[in-house]
Amino acid sequence: RRIPHKKTGKKKISSTTMFKKIILRSFIPLLFLPASSIFVNAGEEAFLELVKKVEADVLELAAVVTDLYKDRCTTALKGCSKNNFHECVSSFPDQTCPGGEQLGDKKCGDDVTCSRLWDYSISAVRLPEKIANGLNENPTDPEVIETICFSRKLDEWFKNKHEQEKPFWDQYALETPPMYFGAHNGAFRIYPAYRSYDCGGYDPSKRPWFIGGSSGNKNLLLILDVSGSMNGEKIETMKLAAERIVETLNVGDRIAIIPFSDDANQIIADEGDYMYVASELNKNILIKELKKLSAGGATNFRDGFARAFEIFDNTHKQEFHVDCNSAVLFLTDGKMTIGGTKEDVMSFIVDGIEDMERKTGHTVSLFTYSIGGAETVEIPYELSCSANTGVWSKIEDEFQILESLTSYYTLFSLGLGTDKNQNFTAWVEPYLYADGVSVGTTVSAPVYDTSKTPHLFLGVVGLDLRLAAIDIALGEGSKATLDRVIRRSTAKCPTLENTLCELESFRRRGSAGAEAMCTNNCSAGDFVDIEPEKCPSIDDYPTDLWDNIDEEGMSYEETACCIVGTKSASELCPVSKTSSSSKTGIWIGIGIGATVIAIGGLYILKKKRDPPPAPTTTFSSKAKDETKETPKNDYYSVQVPVIPPPKNPDFQVSAPMEM
Repeated sequence: RRIPHKKTGKKKISSTTMFKKIILRSFIPLLFLPASSIFVNAGEEAFLELVKKVEADVLELAAVVTDLYKDRCTTALKGCSKNNFHECVSSFPDQTCPGGEQLGDKKCGDDVTCSRLWDYSISAVRLPEKIANGLNENPTDPEVIETICFSRKLDEWFKNKHEQEKPFWDQYALETPPMYFGAHNGAFRIYPAYRSYDCGGYDPSKRPWFIGGSSGNKNLLLILDVSGSMNGEKIETMKLAAERIVETLNVGDRIAIIPFSDDANQIIADEGDYMYVASELNKNILIKELKKLSAGGATNFRDGFARAFEIFDNTHKQEFHVDCNSAVLFLTDGKMTIGGTKEDVMSFIVDGIEDMERKTGHTVSLFTYSIGGAETVEIPYELSCSANTGVWSKIEDEFQILESLTSYYTLFSLGLGTDKNQNFTAWVEPYLYADGVSVGTTVSAPVYDTSKTPHLFLGVVGLDLRLAAIDIALGEGSKATLDRVIRRSTAKCPTLENTLCELESFRRRGSAGAEAMCTNNCSAGDFVDIEPEKCPSIDDYPTDLWDNIDEEGMSYEETACCIVGTKSASELCPVSKTSSSSKTGIWIGIGIGATVIAIGGLYILKKKRDPPPAPTTTFSSKAKDETKETPKNDYYSVQVPVIPPPKNPDFQVSAPMEM
């Protein structure tokens, strides 16, 4: 109530009334604010808690692998024979068919009637075909066998971790994420175990989550010689090499591709003045354009590098680059015909590399490649030695491509192993999981043998994180989720430092061997190991690693598809199978009905949730090419920036790309 003031006659407001007004004035305006504004702090805290959790888990897994590696030459080989489970040859001992969207598989059915088998008691091993070259898909390389044997002991940790973390993931209504270890030699162990679609087709060392975890984010300038001397097999080999480089990148990277001959005006994109986000969408378009390159004209090294430096400088001025390390990759047959003297051109290139380092404050590595039996390697070799961290390699045929290109990220992984980069983790662009439904990211971390100096790179561990979990943590939709993941992918930059003799050790392990070394300043005792080697004094390696080898030659559907609630594969699944039995007909009817309903529901839901299409800048050559692909359904992949690119640009999203 109001009380008249004794002196002035004005009404005095009681303390109770004042308190009510304060409360009302403070609270009522909040009712008219967007919910996202009210809860932004809570959402941010939940997101950071989730980030902290998954990064801690992946670092814990990396530490466990490091510890197990120490016993690879002692106890690891004991009991390894017939004690591992192959992705496609082995039947798994304790399978279940839980069903549901998260654990289902559209190749098997609707996830209500028919689904996929899982085994939470073991992990499964996948090997690329090139190293599964023994009987019954066994490897013959001793170092690969050691990897499978020492990592076998991860199973106990995997099982305990799965149970321990279940309550945490239950709050997001999600299953505990799959966990895995990809070795530098191509061996891959994943938990929980499930049958693979593409037997022998998975090589972890080519995957963006592996490259990101072993090298960090980077700016990459890819300078390609398309002059007349590159005609024929050389340019085809170079294009294939360039495609492999592009495939290894992830959304935390930036890339520009600069073909050159008489000059460097043959650009791959209309807006050729800036570097691009290495999203799956953009990488696919780049690869498509790379295939169209043809050889012709003179060879002007200077113009190729001048254009590359100009693009980087434009990108840096707009702050669109990644604030991290850079790599300049130069592929040529070594014949310079115009553009100045060798000395002037080399001085120009070295000055440009040093200028990039001054501007960014980070390492810029120069990798030069002599393509297809180059008649002269003088300039590529001398350039690599003139740069502070340069490496020269030979690519003489298709089979050397991947081996030679490992210099692009293996050198980074060597520098990443220092104590300064302890607890480094990487996030990759969200992608479509193998189930064909779920979208998520991978959080990865490198693994090292810390008993060596410098630390020896062993591989990368990873943990899958569904976008649904981040949606819940943020209390927002997929656009905000994707933005946050992408920004997380560029949040960390490793410090790369290598001594002269570490760099020389790296140079001589490449395809050019000792020819690639630049000095004679390192004695035998100064050289270091670059890759793990087989255990000394052990010759009796197991040749039969796989248990339960009774599914070799069987199809995915025969071994993986199951009726929900059972423990084995069923001939009644997938639901699209036809059979003369009435029981099968019933299952088919149920499956088709459920699928139609699911598709209809998803379509309606998608129409409600999808934002209107955003304008997209697409790649093309200087002359407009109406046959070039224009991305559609732009919902989950980062787009090419408009010109000029905005400062700290917002990322557009488009349809997820499968990795």
